[in-house]
Amino acid sequence: MDFVERATKEYLESLGLGEVIFEPSGPNTFPDFSIGERIGVECTRLVHIVEKNGREYNLDQIEPSIIRSLEAAFKDLPRCNLTHSYFVCLDFDIDIELRIARRKLTAYLSELSQTSAIIPHRQRITNELEIEILKSSNSFETPFVLGGMNTRNSAGWVLEQLSKQTQDAIKRKTEKLVSAKELFGEWWLAVSGGVAVGVSESYAKFIENELRGTPFWDRVLLINPHSYKQSKTIEIKRP
Repeated sequence: MDFVERATKEYLESLGLGEVIFEPSGPNTFPDFSIGERIGVECTRLVHIVEKNGREYNLDQIEPSIIRSLEAAFKDLPRCNLTHSYFVCLDFDIDIELRIARRKLTAYLSELSQTSAIIPHRQRITNELEIEILKSSNSFETPFVLGGMNTRNSAGWVLEQLSKQTQDAIKRKTEKLVSAKELFGEWWLAVSGGVAVGVSESYAKFIENELRGTPFWDRVLLINPHSYKQSKTIEIKRP
């Protein structure tokens, strides 16, 4: 059971609708949960699809490798004169040329490390990479540590992204639902990740209107994996 499934299970149990069973039809089968032998619940992560070099990618799959490569540049530095540690916040595009960006980032940080102190600032490393340097109140083993990151490709109105990703998730899971529909009288889809975290009531109301009339599914659950109590239930209304 992954962290999204655990948060979903906690949320389902908090509703008090009956016994929550994980994988009621067996390991790695549809659906992920059942509630009181009446409701089937499937979990999925929201997927943010981006285009790179004419192909579509799941941002969650390519973003970590970019971050690991850039963070490794912090470890390529020579001995330095700095007495404090500094956070390096990354702002990058997925079209980044990693080899060039990493080399230039290492060169820039190496130059900074030879000074006695650094003034917090932003610096463009390449067209696809900018960094922000912030002084840390703590000292770490290395002079520079990853302080945060922003992927430019994930920009966009949160409501638009939440609506699109939720509808994409429904399309992905509906095929499985159709073949298993008779197993339960009611079906819920639990989605989590990215823009689903910490959704406000007004956002949930917007998504409710967007999903009005969606066939097969009865409810969509917006699961906050960090705090299941902040999750939201959206009832799909039909004419």
